[in-house]
Amino acid sequence: MKKNSIKSKVFLVILSMAIIMAFAPFMNAGIIAHASAGWRCNCENPADSKMHSEFGDFISTQYHQERVVCETCGAHSEWVEGFHIDLNGDSYCDLCNYDKNGKINPEAKKQNNSGGNSGNGGSGSGSGSESGGSDSSGGKSSGEGEGGSKSDSSKKQDKIAKIPTAKDLTYTGKKQTGVPAGTGYTISGHKGTNAGTYKAKATLKAGYKWSDNTRTPKTIKWTIKKAPNPGKVKYNKTPTVKYSKLKKADQKIAAKKMFQMNGAVGKISYSKSSGNKKIGINKKTGELVLKKGLSKGTYTVKLKVTAAGNKNYKKGTKTVTVKVIVK
Repeated sequence: MKKNSIKSKVFLVILSMAIIMAFAPFMNAGIIAHASAGWRCNCENPADSKMHSEFGDFISTQYHQERVVCETCGAHSEWVEGFHIDLNGDSYCDLCNYDKNGKINPEAKKQNNSGGNSGNGGSGSGSGSESGGSDSSGGKSSGEGEGGSKSDSSKKQDKIAKIPTAKDLTYTGKKQTGVPAGTGYTISGHKGTNAGTYKAKATLKAGYKWSDNTRTPKTIKWTIKKAPNPGKVKYNKTPTVKYSKLKKADQKIAAKKMFQMNGAVGKISYSKSSGNKKIGINKKTGELVLKKGLSKGTYTVKLKVTAAGNKNYKKGTKTVTVKVIVK
């Protein structure tokens, strides 16, 4: 009986040692992990209770595991990915590289940065929200470390250039601008002096588009109109013809004795609008012709004096009223 008792005690000691050795890594390594708010453990320190999950009294605060979402590191562990534990005793979780205060292991951070997988390349942070290895993927992000997603929002938008329009111009004898310059484009063929039709070309500068959402050069037709003919009439003294001479032959009166056409542009011509039938006019010179037999008296004659104009001035006509005395 004593031998059996001794054997039983030895067996129990060996069994106890085996159990202790099996759980020694977890009991002595200072295992640290994270747990979601929905789990609590039987910790001696209530302040840390949210950091532990309940897995039995025999492990107390030395064993922590995360079942759903870790509040500290934000990683997804569940059962298939294993527990967040600290087997090497460096106070950082071996799975997520964070401690219970949410700080990342500096050594793990260096490894992630050297791997080129920070997800911060290119135009910015890309679309990944887990840059720098914030989960067990070791720094995965949708940017894949090659510049991130180069979204259209990072591209500088073109500014709007207003399409230039032509001015309404009339000939002045000086150079004029028919299409004004503006912001966002260069322009040529927009200045001229003589009356006529012109074509200006507007070309966009870099970073601009037209207000109609196009980018091709614009051709704008513009015109300098002819100016009115500047001719003015100046009257002279009323001419007098002696009846004694008119009885014998036709009498002529030069235009310059009756009036002058000053400043007219272009060839001048004359015509009679109204007056006695025996009073005619030379269409080229404006000379009045009083035909033989015209009676004594004062006669009123209306004439039209026309200046032909040129490429810059319009054709212009003036009505001239003259009086002729026969006595």
